[in-house]
Amino acid sequence: MTGPRPPLRTARAVVLACVATAVGAASHVLSGGRLTGAGVAAALPVLVLLAWPVTGRERGWWSIAGVQLAGQHAAHALFALGVARHDAASHHAVGHPTSVLPVDAWFYGHLLAAVAVATWLRHAERRTWAAARRAAAALTAHWYRLSARLPDRPDTVGSPAVAPALAPAGTLRCRPLRHSVIRRGPPAPA
Repeated sequence: MTGPRPPLRTARAVVLACVATAVGAASHVLSGGRLTGAGVAAALPVLVLLAWPVTGRERGWWSIAGVQLAGQHAAHALFALGVARHDAASHHAVGHPTSVLPVDAWFYGHLLAAVAVATWLRHAERRTWAAARRAAAALTAHWYRLSARLPDRPDTVGSPAVAPALAPAGTLRCRPLRHSVIRRGPPAPA
């Protein structure tokens, strides 16, 4: 099975990146860190690039959690870099901490957030793919119902043309599927 087309894949990567950016920014602020617009703006495209390889097909919980954890650490570093650049540009002392939490707490906080977001995204992923499969099945069934109502057209490649006058008036004929096997009558004697 091939993956989604590029517009759908891009949309999936952007959604994944937006969730990672929002969760990272919220946890950063809730834990006493500071944010700048430049840090958030830098994190989003980086997270889209991290999410792109994962969006080619349906993924399991572990791969989603791994990308979330990597993405949150990248976002954390970009948020801290944005604060450091802001402090340097506004001539504040560069030694201001970007967080009041120790490094271990940051790691476990990001780990917990990655687990929570991966669980949420996996359920959304499963439901999205199930909905896509149901929609494809419904469209395929609808297409077959519509094509069964259309009059049969002679195939121009490889088969003789059938005169429309041979079909009784008011009957609809369908061509068999291209790769179907049609057998008429009883089997030949052995």
